[in-house]
Amino acid sequence: MKKLFSPLAWLFMAVVMFASCLGDSEDESVYYKDTAISSFVLGTMNRYLHTTSSIGTDSVYKQTYAGSAYKFYIDHVNRTVYNTDSLPYGTDAKHVVCIITSKNLGSIGIKSLISDSIFAYRSSDSIDFSSPRIVRILSNDMSSIRDYTVKVNVHQERADEFKWQQMTTPEWMASMQKVRALSCGDRMFVFGSTDGTSGVIYSSPIADGNSWTAVTTDISTPLAADIVENVAVKDDMLYMKVGDALMRSANGENWETVSDPFGSGLKSFYGTSSNLFFAAGTDGALYASDNGSSWWVEPLDDQTTKLPTTDINIVSSPLVTDETAERIVILGNRDITAYPDDDCAVAWAKVCLLPEVEEPGNMDIKSSWMLLDTSVKSYALPRMNHLVAIPYADGLLALGAEGLGACNLAAFSRFYLSLDGGINWVKDSRFSLPKTFVSGSAFAMTVDSNHFIWLFCSESGQVWRGRLNESGWQKEEKAVTE
Repeated sequence: MKKLFSPLAWLFMAVVMFASCLGDSEDESVYYKDTAISSFVLGTMNRYLHTTSSIGTDSVYKQTYAGSAYKFYIDHVNRTVYNTDSLPYGTDAKHVVCIITSKNLGSIGIKSLISDSIFAYRSSDSIDFSSPRIVRILSNDMSSIRDYTVKVNVHQERADEFKWQQMTTPEWMASMQKVRALSCGDRMFVFGSTDGTSGVIYSSPIADGNSWTAVTTDISTPLAADIVENVAVKDDMLYMKVGDALMRSANGENWETVSDPFGSGLKSFYGTSSNLFFAAGTDGALYASDNGSSWWVEPLDDQTTKLPTTDINIVSSPLVTDETAERIVILGNRDITAYPDDDCAVAWAKVCLLPEVEEPGNMDIKSSWMLLDTSVKSYALPRMNHLVAIPYADGLLALGAEGLGACNLAAFSRFYLSLDGGINWVKDSRFSLPKTFVSGSAFAMTVDSNHFIWLFCSESGQVWRGRLNESGWQKEEKAVTE
């Protein structure tokens, strides 16, 4: 049982506690005016979770875990103690056992939640940290007091829960025959064609998603429908093939020419990674550039006939094992007429240094591409029309419409997730389409800087935005401790 004391009684208790140290004049004890919390460590924590049985019955079960795995930071300037990595959803913060230590053996007290009373801290006591608590430290010479606000952060939503929100349903989206969506800076751009001949662009702030405006460009020639296959984002800039030129824009309206590589060796613009541009050559080879002007043939470990030519996606992400390097994956489909019997998408991958660590003359960016094995059909990515892949949940997330060629998969059957760079693809229970999702075969998917996935649906005109809860969690800035 916790014993509550008034501030005066708590001070008297501290005097009694120190009395045994105040012996005769030969006592060599040293007393200090200053003190502080020197450490805060959680003990074993309880977590209560809901589950549903196969017959639909709800029940609650308890898990325990080591609270010491979650580090607490002590900000002595602002006198706060907190954890930047929140405790798991369902953690019981009302009954917390913790070990608090103080500098120079200062006495420790906990302020009541309902009054100004202070109770003596004991490491065996269960303390209610469901709201911030004041921890008071009394110096061992009893001349000074320091109060700290201790906050035990607990996630209020399940990490693995995915929530969808339906946005507006614009008429122009419903009539799209081709469509591609890209997040650039703080805006979302949708490139498409409603007549199969001319191209259009629409834009909305990513914080909105309901108010869309048609983008009028300063490009002198009308946009073609093939802008859908020839546009990408790099360093918060839009890049697009227009005729023979590679152009760029920060806002979708004002465009400038980077180079004129198409028509003289290059055929189409594949896209970008964080440090490279990619294009298809008229000779069937894969070309790359680090500036958009000077291009070279990329080395492959297999035939160029195995490169994708439609539904092309380029996805790059830092390596988990090496923060100075990234893995780049190119995946898509081969031409349906030339290769009618394909039942899987084709994917290529390579690893190279990130641009900030790349040294002049370093040939790492020209490292060879490896064709990923699709022989194990149960883990291969199916050949789907309008295949789209994005970086998400520490891997690659893919979705597509109906199966092509030898693949008879129904449209939008499921999401596919790869956690090994595009080699193996599996179903992940965290990801599923909205229950009322409806789309024609032309659709688009992308992810924005806030980790929201966006879906754009033809025919129905639906626009959806959703996020895995843990993808939106941000850690607070960590204070420097003494």
